[in-house]
Amino acid sequence: MKTTFLDKIEQFSYKIGQQKHIIALRDGMVLTMPLILVGSLFVIIQSFPVPAWEAFLTEVGAMSYLGGLITGTFGIMGLVAVFGIAKRLADSYKVDGTSAGVIALAAYLVLVPLQEGMMSTGYFGSRGLFVAVVVGLITGELFRILIQKNIVIKMPESVPPMVAKSFTSLIPAFVIISSFAGIDLLFKALGFTDIFQVMLVILAEPLKGASNTLWGALLAVLFNSVVWLFGVHGGQLVSSIMDPVWFMNTDANREAWQAGLELPFIVTKPFLDNFAWLGGSGASIGLAIFLFFFAKSQQNKALGKLAIVPDIFSVNEPMLFGFPIVLSLDLAVPFILTPLVTATVSYLAMDWGLVHKTVGIMIPWATPPIISGYLSTGGHISGSILQIVNILIAVAIYYPFAKRIDNRMRKEEEEAAG
Repeated sequence: MKTTFLDKIEQFSYKIGQQKHIIALRDGMVLTMPLILVGSLFVIIQSFPVPAWEAFLTEVGAMSYLGGLITGTFGIMGLVAVFGIAKRLADSYKVDGTSAGVIALAAYLVLVPLQEGMMSTGYFGSRGLFVAVVVGLITGELFRILIQKNIVIKMPESVPPMVAKSFTSLIPAFVIISSFAGIDLLFKALGFTDIFQVMLVILAEPLKGASNTLWGALLAVLFNSVVWLFGVHGGQLVSSIMDPVWFMNTDANREAWQAGLELPFIVTKPFLDNFAWLGGSGASIGLAIFLFFFAKSQQNKALGKLAIVPDIFSVNEPMLFGFPIVLSLDLAVPFILTPLVTATVSYLAMDWGLVHKTVGIMIPWATPPIISGYLSTGGHISGSILQIVNILIAVAIYYPFAKRIDNRMRKEEEEAAG
C-alpha cells in the first residue's frame, strides 16, 4: 500500500510524541501539578479580593501561615521536576528510576548557589525550572549509560536486593554529581555567578520573551491543532516543550499579584487553557454547542448529547474521534482557525487592559468556562465575560462548516430510511 504524504506526517508526529526525552519532560512536569493546584487553592484563600476577608485573615494571623503553605507548594517546583524528569527517563530505559531521580536532585542542589554559607531556596521553585530540565535529562541519560555499561559495584548474590541496588548506584552517583560540581566550578571560573544565571541569559529570557508575544502564543496554538489533525495528542506534545516556560510565566504573575505589582505576562498556562482552548484543543466548545442545539442529523444529535457535558469540562475526545475531526479535512479549517482567533482576541483584550490578566492561579484544567475565567483572573468578572465572547466566536466559526456536514448527513439518513 502506497504511503501518502499525510501518512508520513502522521508517522513523524507520532514518533516525536513517543520520543523518550519528550515523554520524560512531559511526565516530570506533570508531577508538579498536584503541588501547583493545591498551592493555587491557598493563593485563592489568601488573596480573595474581599477587603473584609483579607482583614479577617490578618487579624487571626492566617496570612503568614498561608504564605508558608504557598511557599511549600510553589516553592519546590524545580526540585520535584528534576526528580521526576530523571526518574521517568531512567524508567523508560528499564533502569532504576528512583535512584536516578535522587541523584538528579543531589546534582541540582550542588548547582544551587550559596548566600552567606546558606543554600538559596529561591531556585527551588519555578526560577530553577530550566536548570531542572537540563539536569534531569542529562542525569537520566548518564545514569542509563553507566548502568548499561556495567560501570557499577557488583555485590555477591547473598546481599539483599535493596542493599545491592544501593551499591549499584554508587559509582553513577559519584560520576554524575562530581560532573555537575565541575560544571559549576567551570562557569564560575568563566565569570558567571552560577549556572542559573547562564541558563537565564542563554535560554530562559529569550524563550520567556518570545512566549509572551502574540505570535509566540499563536505558534503554539497552531502546532497543537495541526498535530491533533494527524491523530497525535497535540496538548501533550506542546505542553511537554512549552510547560517550563508557561509555568515560569504563571508563577511570575502569581508573585507579582501577591506583591501588588503589575502582572508581567499575558501568555501563561491558564491563559491558554481557559481562554484559547475553551472546551479543549481547537476551542471545540463551539462545535459541541452546535451539535447539541442546532444539529438536524440524528447521528449528530446523539453525539451532541454525548459530547456537550464532557466538552464543558474540556474533555473533547468524543468529538475528536466521534465526529470525527482527527484524520479528517472536513473540520480542519475551523479546528485550526477558532483557537487562533480566541487566542488573538484574548491577548489583545488583556494587552489593552479590557480584561484582567491571569494572576498565576492554576485552577484544574477541567473547570467549566465562566467559573474558570473568573478564578484565573483573580476574581474579575471581565475574565468570565471574555470567555462568553470567545464561546460565541467559536460557535460562529464552527457553525457554517458543521452545518454543511450536518445537512449532508441528514440527507444520507433520509435516503437510507427510504
